[in-house]
Amino acid sequence: PPNLTLDILSHSRGGLIGDILARYDTRNDRDVFGFDTHEINLFGEEDDKLPEIINQINKLAIEKSLSVQHFVRVACPAAGTTLLAERLDHYLNAILNSVGFLIGGKTNILYSIAKEFLLEVVQSRSDAKSMPGLWAMTPDSVYQKINNKRDRDVKSKLFVIAGDSTIGGNVCNTLMVILTNLYYWEANDFVVDTKSMKRGVSRVGG
Repeated sequence: PPNLTLDILSHSRGGLIGDILARYDTRNDRDVFGFDTHEINLFGEEDDKLPEIINQINKLAIEKSLSVQHFVRVACPAAGTTLLAERLDHYLNAILNSVGFLIGGKTNILYSIAKEFLLEVVQSRSDAKSMPGLWAMTPDSVYQKINNKRDRDVKSKLFVIAGDSTIGGNVCNTLMVILTNLYYWEANDFVVDTKSMKRGVSRVGG
């Protein structure tokens, strides 16, 4: 309903939606509200349907006149995730080749099908039209560049719950932590970089 005051609790990619809602807080200054013309044009460079959609959201937000009071964001890829970064191509290719070597490689039809499918998904992750959810979490996507600009400060109060996987428990867990740390080269919770969870739309007071 119109004139609603929201408290948001989000998990993972839901935090990106929460950041968008925070932009539409009616308490924000006019130059902070929603997405501006320059940002909308940037979105259009990756998907020509996005400008029309964002303009509709801008219009609807004005009609609804929302106010976001508290925002709890759990494990959000607010600056994207290294899991979907450029190095994934080489990393996944190396693993698939290693597995293929053990099971017969190209001579095994199941391996060939799996490899083709996974590499296609990896190549499509930066395509806003085919995989918008993955695209929004890719560090170098237009969405992430806009979401992490430091030229605006929204007024909703943000609380970040961030995780960092640690070695302990059984051998399987320890091995998983070591392997993901070798891939990320920094703190992570297996899926999202810990430092990324603390980014996103900047707030008044930091």
